[in-house]
Amino acid sequence: MAAQLFHLAAEQGHLDAQWELAFMYFDGEWVQQDFEEAMRLARLAADQGHHAGQCLLGRGYLDGLGVQGRKRGTQTAPTGS
Repeated sequence: MAAQLFHLAAEQGHLDAQWELAFMYFDGEWVQQDFEEAMRLARLAADQGHHAGQCLLGRGYLDGLGVQGRKRGTQTAPTGS
């Protein structure tokens, strides 16, 4: 029930609901774990400046969870002149 309410609010653009639902999907709490959906929702929150959403999105990229083209633990060194 809680997840359904968060879903409704998140799809209507509620910032905190997007973050909470992203974390639910990331952690598998109240919903089946789904890293891709977690990252989609975290990006929605992060794009609106939600700091926890930005952190979760960064964690997904760092760990290669729910993002295309990344493998867990791979990093690239920064390039510069």
